[in-house]
Amino acid sequence: MSKSLDVVGLECEEAMFYIKDVLRKGHGLPLAVRSASAPFHQLLSLWASSTDHLLHPAIKPVQGEVWELTVSKVMPC
Repeated sequence: MSKSLDVVGLECEEAMFYIKDVLRKGHGLPLAVRSASAPFHQLLSLWASSTDHLLHPAIKPVQGEVWELTVSKVMPC
């Protein structure tokens, strides 16, 4: 079962802390993330690409508009 995390209104660093913590405790299960910050989406995207995670769907958020995506670990073949 996947988990979800609403980080609307949190600072980027705090939101990343919670996301990393939930993913670590979830042992690789997908995580649905909800936010309204375009800069946070950029930070999350950079982190995901550098740590073998995938964001789905691929979106281009507008600052202030709520968006939701799933963060999942890319598993090796």
